[in-house]
Amino acid sequence: MATKTTQTTHDLVTLKVQLREAKSVLGKLGDFEKLFDQFCQPLRKAVEQLHGGRWQSGGTLTNVVVLEADGLRLQLYEMEGVVLPHYKDPLAKLLRTSLRTDSRALRELLGDVAAVDPTFGEPIYTISIHGYGRTVSEARSLIAERRHELNAEIERLTATVEEVDSERASQRAHELAMAQTGATAAVRAKLKKGLWWLFGGGVRTAILWLLTLIAAYVFGPKAKTWLHGSMAPRDSTSVTAPAAKSPTQSLRH
Repeated sequence: MATKTTQTTHDLVTLKVQLREAKSVLGKLGDFEKLFDQFCQPLRKAVEQLHGGRWQSGGTLTNVVVLEADGLRLQLYEMEGVVLPHYKDPLAKLLRTSLRTDSRALRELLGDVAAVDPTFGEPIYTISIHGYGRTVSEARSLIAERRHELNAEIERLTATVEEVDSERASQRAHELAMAQTGATAAVRAKLKKGLWWLFGGGVRTAILWLLTLIAAYVFGPKAKTWLHGSMAPRDSTSVTAPAAKSPTQSLRH
């Protein structure tokens, strides 16, 4: 059966794994943020050139920076499941929207409402620096929020690891003390048993045998026989019959 220390050690290992993973994700989030900054540079250039119009209506330079930005966007999108398991708009929408073609989603992300379609009543967007700034600012706030969550998780796990580690040390000390107490009790029991044999029934038998040997050596066979007779068990219920009188003693009387 597993001891409390064994279970606590298992919990501690699990917590340390979680702590290591959280720190790893935090490091990858830093890489993600650097890549996002790189992504914003060509994206801003494209927005500045297309300001007030539709997406990708410019010349060759615009196409180059758009392709550069879209390549970085794809790299960020591939990191989605690692650093930001639950993407939120507008960051999620920005990373899943292609920059290579014009789309309503792209104009909503990087533009402002310029007018309303009189026929369908839908807003008409044009690319603007203001729209770009709004989307990028909200995306950065989501990244910062994720960093805050990871830092809080790391702080919580660190405190829990220290607490569980301290608890495990206390449990180890307690179990060691219990083991030492059990070993001491076993030694005492054996010592008590040995002393009982030495000073209990065993010692009397040993002394009698010792006296027998001494008597046999000093006084000869008769003393040895007498000592053996004294050690032999006697039946308290038996009665010794009186010796019969000789005929001579009968005539005297």
